[in-house]
Amino acid sequence: LGFWMTEQQLDPALRGIAVPVKDRKGECRGSIGMTLQSQSYTQESMLEKLLPALREVAVELRPIL
Repeated sequence: LGFWMTEQQLDPALRGIAVPVKDRKGECRGSIGMTLQSQSYTQESMLEKLLPALREVAVELRPIL
């Protein structure tokens, strides 16, 4: 899927989303993500609003890795 989501893993009130950060060869060198309060975003809104922004940042980091 190219992303990872978690629900109540660290705390019952938190959920998170992350994407891989890959180098120029396409190898994963890390990840970038966010942890938010569950009441702030539903899983669907995270996918709709936050996932595209995280993917964009991951792509922008690729040339410097």
